[in-house]
This record gives sequence, C-alpha cells and structure tokens, in this order.
Amino acid sequence: MVQFIVRRILFFVPTFLVIALLTFGLSKLAPGDPVTTLCGTDGGVVEGAYEDCAREYHLDQPGFFFGIHPYSYPDTLHRIFPNWRRERYRRLLDQHGQWPALQSLDQKIGRLIEKIDRL
Repeated sequence: MVQFIVRRILFFVPTFLVIALLTFGLSKLAPGDPVTTLCGTDGGVVEGAYEDCAREYHLDQPGFFFGIHPYSYPDTLHRIFPNWRRERYRRLLDQHGQWPALQSLDQKIGRLIEKIDRL
C-alpha cells in the first residue's frame, strides 16, 4: 500500500509540471490583448488608462523570469504599451537594430502628437 502511494506521488509531480507548462504556454500563445479584454469596453481602452490597467493586473511585467532575444532589444521592451506598438518596435529593431535612434524617433513622434492635440 505504501509503495502504491509513493508511486502515485512520484507520478503526480511530473504530471503537474507538464500541465503547468502547457497552461502557461497556451496563455502566452492565445490571440488578443489581455489588457483590453480585462479593462476595455467593446474592445477599446482609453489611451492613458491602458497603462494603469496593465499595472493593476501586473501585465506590465515580462512574461517569464528571463528572455532569449537579440542583443539590440532593450531590457524594457515589455513596458511599451499597447501591444501593437511593442510589436512595431520589435519589427523595426529586427530590421535596423538601433534602439537609441528608435527611442529618439518615438519621443519626437510623441511631441508631434501633443502639438497636434493642442491645435
């Protein structure tokens, strides 16, 4: 009887780990943006509220403890919101690999958008 219980416990640990890894992987591969799903109304979130909602549900953190990515990627790429903007940066970094120039361009575009909004 003891041998049966020990064998069951030994099978439980790897089974639990496999199920946990599969669940984590499927949650990362699922389509859509979890922030707009959790906080949006009809699929949209107000521009400033997106970051607040992501911070509230801890979705502004990286998906795992470490990541394997090219050297040209900054370590703060996961903090760029919304996801479509982050993906645009990834594509541009893959093409050019110059984060300081891309960051400068983003700041200039942000200032331009602010000026347009003031008009």
